[in-house]
Amino acid sequence: MSEHHPSPDHSRLESSVPHILDMAQRALDLPPHVEARKQTLVEEVLALCKKHGFSHPNELATSPDTSHIPFSDLELLADLMSKLEYIVKHCELPPEEEPRELVDDREYTMELPEDSIIAEVFDDRGRPIVTGFNKEYGFVMDHTGIVQSIEEAEELSLAVGEREPKLIIKTWQGIYQICDLNLSSTRGDKKEVYVLIFKDAEHRIDHVFLEDRNGKLKCYPMDREGKLIGRSQGYKTARQPVAIGENTYFVANEEGSLRSCVYNEQGEQINEEEYEAIDYLFVLEGRLVLQVQKNSHHFFVYPDGTLLEDEPKNGFEGPIRFPKVLDGKIHFWRKVFSPFSRDAYFFTDHTGETFGKKMTDFTPTDWKMLGQDLFFWESGEIAQSLKWIRHMNVLGDTRRLCFGPVLPIRIGESVISIGNFPDGMRMVINRKISSDASFEQVYTCEALDDHRFYVIAQEEGKIVKRVFTV
Repeated sequence: MSEHHPSPDHSRLESSVPHILDMAQRALDLPPHVEARKQTLVEEVLALCKKHGFSHPNELATSPDTSHIPFSDLELLADLMSKLEYIVKHCELPPEEEPRELVDDREYTMELPEDSIIAEVFDDRGRPIVTGFNKEYGFVMDHTGIVQSIEEAEELSLAVGEREPKLIIKTWQGIYQICDLNLSSTRGDKKEVYVLIFKDAEHRIDHVFLEDRNGKLKCYPMDREGKLIGRSQGYKTARQPVAIGENTYFVANEEGSLRSCVYNEQGEQINEEEYEAIDYLFVLEGRLVLQVQKNSHHFFVYPDGTLLEDEPKNGFEGPIRFPKVLDGKIHFWRKVFSPFSRDAYFFTDHTGETFGKKMTDFTPTDWKMLGQDLFFWESGEIAQSLKWIRHMNVLGDTRRLCFGPVLPIRIGESVISIGNFPDGMRMVINRKISSDASFEQVYTCEALDDHRFYVIAQEEGKIVKRVFTV
């Protein structure tokens, strides 16, 4: 199909690329690690220009025709230039390239307020945060034991923030507020008042609803900085904001439209073809990918409509469930309909390669790959967030692992699970029950390094974090 590039993105490239590159090349006195990254970005920009017959990005501004350049390469060039611009202005790496804060490896014991009912236990990079209620008020407690009471709260929830968690409060008046979480001083100022707030599977705020001046609900996606994006008048529905560098994209339906489209943060549509539905957005090797439905089939496409490399040209039949990017491919459960036997689900990647045996009488939920082994929940929650965990090996053989609250992790050669037993929740290491500890409830089990992991749990009425060595 012919290439078409949204004019706003293209004009931004033409106006910003030349002077940003020149300023970057002249930038001096940068920290060594920033200078090294700057040089790499400059080389990548020049290599991308050379690939399309330009010796320097200045020529983009004067070229009469750039339609031969794929949209994905223009998008990549804009992303590279955005990072260079940040380095020139701030003399430091862009936030997304700064080393992530190390996970806290200390142990904690948190004494809960008297007569508490726990609402949520949140893992902030190894630091537990608890929300809950007692007879008089709601409260938030951090890993140091500092408690802040919130008298106006009917519901409390925590969300991942760009730099620190955010506190979501539903008041007795039925409105929602998002607050900064800083329990060592006073709570941050309340910001906008929302009608509804929705989080995604990673506990980030995905989208919110506001009332317009006529009392009609309007939906807005929220970026990682907590800013509402898209057009000012909002959308009928909006979801799945995905960040690539400093750009954010999302799926939305405008009022009066039955079809969803993908927009950038300025509210400009970027998908060049129309689809029956757009189900998911992904970042695959630094590029935006859409999972779409067309002619009753499912496809993975770039914004210009081209398929991913090695993807079956006819796409996939049946519903796709719980897709995730793993090792440069999109993996997912796909339903296969059979006229002769029961319908089944297969675990597949976007090239069509199928792993393991079909699962009948099964409704897919979350999954995790550890090496060549797949671990996933059986259908349905049984009690207290507990489910059967199944293990599928490289040969496709499946069997139950244990009945527990979290999916397993791998530390070195060991697979660690949490199982529920008559004497409490215990660790299961390589299918052997450990006697090291017993918990009333487990909320988190995560790796620290190649020989340690931590558990956040409830123990004798306290919230604890314990560190274990394999």
